[in-house]
Amino acid sequence: MARDEQADTTRLDKIRLRRHAWAHHQLGMRQEAVDDCEKLVALDPNDPSSYVWLGYYCEENGDVERAADYYRYLIRHFPRYHGSYTNLGYYFEVLKKRPDKAMGYYRKALRLNPRDFWALNNMGHVFQKKGAWGKAVLYYRRAFAVGVKEADKEGVEHITHNLAWAYYRCGKYEKARRLYRRLTKEEPDNAPVHADLGCVAHRMGDHENALASFEKASCLSPASRHYRRLVQIAL
Repeated sequence: MARDEQADTTRLDKIRLRRHAWAHHQLGMRQEAVDDCEKLVALDPNDPSSYVWLGYYCEENGDVERAADYYRYLIRHFPRYHGSYTNLGYYFEVLKKRPDKAMGYYRKALRLNPRDFWALNNMGHVFQKKGAWGKAVLYYRRAFAVGVKEADKEGVEHITHNLAWAYYRCGKYEKARRLYRRLTKEEPDNAPVHADLGCVAHRMGDHENALASFEKASCLSPASRHYRRLVQIAL
């Protein structure tokens, strides 16, 4: 087989394995997703993104230390690849509860790739947890702009929710409402999105729409006491 044909075959096989991993993950078959990514790495050991996928699905499968080992391996062997720093930062932020160490890794990722929207999003999340909502908005906005440009639908939806809530906490209610309305169209069965839209409407004095949003959230998640309380507050 000619070199170009071999490269095309490898590329298509990698796409197929990534899709299989995602499908297995969506079905809750997390070990199978890990198995797919092990095949992905074996197919092209020189592709650092394959190790990031493998680390991610190891995390999702509960094997977080193995995931961290892959990210450290990447930093040693592919020191210019930004994704390993982003994922290792997440490991320290969420799994080890060390946000300051995580921030160092996120900043390194952004020095290597200023358009790493997950690093931007995660920086915003660290500032959010510190109550620095203004700084959180800045990073979420940058992440949102990159995600839209790169047409990453899943990433954009996640970041849109973060940005909308940050706007809400900063008192920028009209901006928050626009984003939440967009999300309710894209995710009509997402109860938290409807509840958050209701919170924005309530703060804006639009009690009729606040009640409608809270009732929608409660209908979508009838076991939630929180949503029932929001309905009672809005009545």
